[in-house]
Amino acid sequence: MVELHRDSLSEFVGLPLALLEAVRARSIFQVGLGSWDFTEQLIDWCGDREIRHMAIDPAPSRKQLAFFFERSSLIYTGHSLDLLPELPPAEAYVLDGDHNHYTVFHELRLIAAKRSRDGSFPLVLIHGVAWPYARRDFYRRPDQLPSRSRQRYSFHLGARPGTRLAINGGVRGDGAYAIALTEGGPGNGVLTAIEDFLHDFPHLFYAEIPCFHGLGIIADPLQALRLKSILAPYAGNPLLARVEADRLDLYLQVLRLQDELAALSMDMQKVL
Repeated sequence: MVELHRDSLSEFVGLPLALLEAVRARSIFQVGLGSWDFTEQLIDWCGDREIRHMAIDPAPSRKQLAFFFERSSLIYTGHSLDLLPELPPAEAYVLDGDHNHYTVFHELRLIAAKRSRDGSFPLVLIHGVAWPYARRDFYRRPDQLPSRSRQRYSFHLGARPGTRLAINGGVRGDGAYAIALTEGGPGNGVLTAIEDFLHDFPHLFYAEIPCFHGLGIIADPLQALRLKSILAPYAGNPLLARVEADRLDLYLQVLRLQDELAALSMDMQKVL
């Protein structure tokens, strides 16, 4: 399957960095290196400003480890839910790891438990709050999650907007990751995890930018005053949501044509 193009935080063209700048974060924890081009931007940006950058990833490559070493940035290898309780708190977090309810909900709970001495909540940027992750779990390693806290899943079926059940085709991992067999319902999806978390912390500010799979922003109310002018043109923008829907539609058409070509190739091999 072709790569899900334009799924990196770098596609937000400096907006995440502007938000981090606005709250004057002096330490940033990044969970997940999936958006590697954004990781490079963030590490260099932090280095220029003498901001402490730390990251967690279960399986960084040798090239990634070397990049961290060269720039004196810290990386911890392992699962975020195991490491976050043991690591020092940060003033801002970027969550771009496993896009499923259990992981994101518990990451947010662990972050809340590590609030700064003055009790303020850190800025948290969460990638993947829109389709396909909003209401459907995606799992890299479903066996690492408690069985009662994960959905029934498939490594081969895919997702399509407007279709609740997993299908043959659509957005899928082809063995690299699994998706929940159904969309929606309790304990399913990144946005659902955020809503469940905010139910216990209703005073926190939340905004969402509805493009490139969605960027969610959680902040302390005082921090939010610094963010609102930056977010005003983007948060909840219906035009961006429409553009995102069209982008995904085109991508799904590419996947459909690719699948048809693969099926035709197999038929020709049988004939030969």
